[in-house]
Amino acid sequence: MKTEIERVNSLVEIPEQKLPRKANRRRSKFWKIRADIPKRIYYLMVALSISIPLLLWVGLTYSGYIEPLFLPAPGAVIQRTYELFKSGELITDIKVSLSRVAWGFLISAVISIPLGLLIGSFKSMAGLFEHLAPQKVHPLAKYLARLIMLARSHIVVSFPQITL
Repeated sequence: MKTEIERVNSLVEIPEQKLPRKANRRRSKFWKIRADIPKRIYYLMVALSISIPLLLWVGLTYSGYIEPLFLPAPGAVIQRTYELFKSGELITDIKVSLSRVAWGFLISAVISIPLGLLIGSFKSMAGLFEHLAPQKVHPLAKYLARLIMLARSHIVVSFPQITL
């Protein structure tokens, strides 16, 4: 049994327009969504995603473009990591950092999940709490980030007056 659209389409003949095709052109699998790609290309992409940031890091630090205070050189990082591991401080510091992350996540989940349920369920709670989570970054935070990045450099930057 034909649907209404198929019945109407069979009554009206629409000539097919053929678009010119380029001869012998293979379609790339690289940009197809969720399509398999050859393993060689996959491993090449993995290697590039590791090597490009490392090369940028080496280039920026050893050229002196960025102060070691903000981005230490790879050799200094490896040397300090070895020293901390050898002294036993690295393991202790990792444990402390992981516990801080876990506690921070736990506290934020305990507060935000019920608050999100309240805001999503009741319009009165949305009016009461929604303003506590601003959607835009405060301009002062942007200026402070710029100051930190440009500190101890020879670049002169003028900032507009900040009024609170």
